[in-house]
Amino acid sequence: MGTYQLTVKQSQLKVIERTKKFFEGRLPLVDEAPCCLRFEAGGGFIQVTATELDAKKTDVRVEEMQWEYDAKKFIEMLG
Repeated sequence: MGTYQLTVKQSQLKVIERTKKFFEGRLPLVDEAPCCLRFEAGGGFIQVTATELDAKKTDVRVEEMQWEYDAKKFIEMLG
């Protein structure tokens, strides 16, 4: 299990949209809220939480279990 965190120059909405697009077809979306998305498959999960700091910055926290490669690729894409 791993946890990754970064701050990006994007709105919370944009981060959530990009998260959905990135994981679409890779992992099924099982839970969704305006700030958070959770994907699960194969006994593992990826949880993405986006906290808007201001209109142009968002703190992104990614937690994963058994999906380290995909979580790291997502962080690279987002950053």
